[in-house]
Amino acid sequence: MPREDQNLMTSFDRIAFSILITTFGEFSLYTQNIDRHQQENIFRQWQQKYSIHLRQKLDQAATSFISENQSMLTVDWLQKKIGILIQHYLQVFAQRAQTI
Repeated sequence: MPREDQNLMTSFDRIAFSILITTFGEFSLYTQNIDRHQQENIFRQWQQKYSIHLRQKLDQAATSFISENQSMLTVDWLQKKIGILIQHYLQVFAQRAQTI
């Protein structure tokens, strides 16, 4: 069972990473012409908007993924691990946004 659990986490990790890359790409596109020295508050508004958008997309993907794997004996474990992974990707987004 641990191997199957790890395979599930790897599958969701791929989904979440893809969502992160797509969302960050959109964010980068919209903020590329913002002068952060003069318009930092506008940049932060976009960052907040896309952080919320990322959270929603990850939550939707998690809900779908968990419902597809309801037959697993370790659904509670899976939900907990996916929650941790979502928090990780939100932190990655915030860190990457600061480097723009």
